[in-house]
Amino acid sequence: MKKFVLFILVVCSFNVSAGLPVGITMGALLQEFEDSANRITLSASNAANNVINNAAFNVINTVAQVRSEYEGALDKTSDELTVKQREIFEGLQSRIDQVFAGIDKGQDKLDNTLDNLAIFLSDSIFLSDEPRVSRFMSSMAVAKTIVETPLSILFKGKNLGHAKNSLYVETTNGHTLKPSTLGDNEISFSLPRELINEISEPDRVKTIPIKLSIHEPWFFFFTKQKSYLYKVRVIPNQLATAVVISKEKKMVEVERKAKSVGGPTGSFRSGRTSRRNQSASMNGYPDSGWKIATDSLSTSWGGSDHCSGGSTQCTQGTSPTTATYSCNVASQRGRGGKVTCSYALSMNFNQFRVEEKVFERPSDLLAVNYDEAVSWPIPSNQIFDRIEVTLFDGRKVIYESEEVNDLIKVSIDPASGTVLLSQNLTINELQ
Repeated sequence: MKKFVLFILVVCSFNVSAGLPVGITMGALLQEFEDSANRITLSASNAANNVINNAAFNVINTVAQVRSEYEGALDKTSDELTVKQREIFEGLQSRIDQVFAGIDKGQDKLDNTLDNLAIFLSDSIFLSDEPRVSRFMSSMAVAKTIVETPLSILFKGKNLGHAKNSLYVETTNGHTLKPSTLGDNEISFSLPRELINEISEPDRVKTIPIKLSIHEPWFFFFTKQKSYLYKVRVIPNQLATAVVISKEKKMVEVERKAKSVGGPTGSFRSGRTSRRNQSASMNGYPDSGWKIATDSLSTSWGGSDHCSGGSTQCTQGTSPTTATYSCNVASQRGRGGKVTCSYALSMNFNQFRVEEKVFERPSDLLAVNYDEAVSWPIPSNQIFDRIEVTLFDGRKVIYESEEVNDLIKVSIDPASGTVLLSQNLTINELQ
């Protein structure tokens, strides 16, 4: 289960409806669309999301072109529009609302929604011979990767086939690119790897402003030029850092205390001129639920003055559950009369109580790169718990099983217990 994976979208909420809002001009309506799209492109949490950013740029440039086509209607409210104008703005509002709704839901593909907008623009709004862009698409690139693929850019629209059309890439020195393919309805460009490597950054997303210049024939040999602004993205090779958390169960000491145990007592007499012996033994046990600290046992046989310490032999032993103590007590020799030897066995030991505790065992800090997957073996005495991932865009992601997000894929080999983290990017796909 994956937790806390959110794109924090800053969008203005529009309800998809057939009717235009009452009391605001069409210029204000278009401005609301543009402001919402701009907030999306400026949100740091969306920096690496090609689908969301490109959708927002499509809205921004759609608004700019509709302003140009319907300049005379911008100061009118819905009740002041002609029937045809109202149909156009209602259709536009409905389709842009659908784009925002798809962004707000975090959809990973918006092709159908954006194509629906592009078709509406071409069939209902862009009816003149002027060049118009109805759809912008791009792939992504990865900084300093071993995969030498370019960054592809595609524009769809009408009357785009002029030979002077170009793409300006805003860098320190600036680069102007000629089209890779040129047609009336499509024009494409390719950012070469040398340029990508020049402008990319190792630890963050690099957004690159681009300006599409579209020409149309004008007076004699002159042309008129229209410009459209977009951005493309180069993401760092290190996509994330991760820590694999496993758990280990261990029995640990939680409490310790001393215990004293009294044993057998007795006395006996020696012979008149001889030594005599008597055996005594005892066992000691810990309290219920406790164990004996086996290195803590101390004993005493408590012999009196007429006992022979040098001749008395004692043995002791311990286990976590039992302490033993045995003595063969010897008296002193009688000196023409019998003497009495008294004894009292006893023992002392420390006892302790244990409980099962669960400990988290974090892995080393792992770097998840685009070019190379990274793995971490879970020791046999531990159980996988979760992976804490920090993506390069600052998002925190927690994986509790095999999961996939827009950047990272997590897989777990149940046989070996190895966790594998790899990239999950589709950088070459036009979105």
